[in-house]
Amino acid sequence: MAVRCCAVLLLLLLLCVLDSASATDVADYGGVPLWINRLLGEPSVMSLQERMDAAWFRANNPQSCPIQCDCPIQWPTALYCDHRGLADMPDHLPDTTQYLFLQSNNISSLSSSLLANITALRWLILDHNQLLDLVTLQNQTQLCYLFANHNLLRSVPSVLPAGLKQLRLAHNQISSISPGAFQNLHNLTLLLLQGNQLQTITEGDLKEFNVSSFCREWGPLSYSRVKILRLEGNRMSYQQLPSDWAFCLRVLESIYI
Repeated sequence: MAVRCCAVLLLLLLLCVLDSASATDVADYGGVPLWINRLLGEPSVMSLQERMDAAWFRANNPQSCPIQCDCPIQWPTALYCDHRGLADMPDHLPDTTQYLFLQSNNISSLSSSLLANITALRWLILDHNQLLDLVTLQNQTQLCYLFANHNLLRSVPSVLPAGLKQLRLAHNQISSISPGAFQNLHNLTLLLLQGNQLQTITEGDLKEFNVSSFCREWGPLSYSRVKILRLEGNRMSYQQLPSDWAFCLRVLESIYI
């Protein structure tokens, strides 16, 4: 009993240390904080680099862990592979992974074969990499949070995981959005597209943001659930939004243009 109590106290102390880090150590995640729910078992969003003894955790963690990553025992479904200078995704990702942190690397493409074995992935954090596209994610049916801020993306793909709640693509090179890209994202509540190259100009130009990307038609139950929409830093203005945008984005709480 005494050993178990000591282990619990040690774990609580570690959690406090991790969560009390200074604000300068926390990534901006596109300028909107990422709130976590401990009751749901969601892990810390801060890097574990230099905050834990990776060797100790590796020695005492019964699950396999890629050598390029940290696998803390207090969050058994989280994999921290951030800030490693990786050019590719790590091999042998555990099939139990639900939270995958790959931010601040040099990854230019995602491996569909490596992701195929992870069927319960909920968060994928890819900020500050060299990604050119996100086409390999359409089969991640459990994915709720997709962060790819500060990459080299040029467009929003036409097929995204239908269960997405947050899509953060700020500060890329996005100049086009595929028609209907968001229409099947019925749970999407937060969309960040600021700092890209979008604009609304004459019909036929590919560099367009159009409200039809959210809703093909409007009705009592047919509308976008997006609550936060950030578009500032693009080549467009509030006056350029379609006149009927409010019928589709009717629950919008904040819009930045």
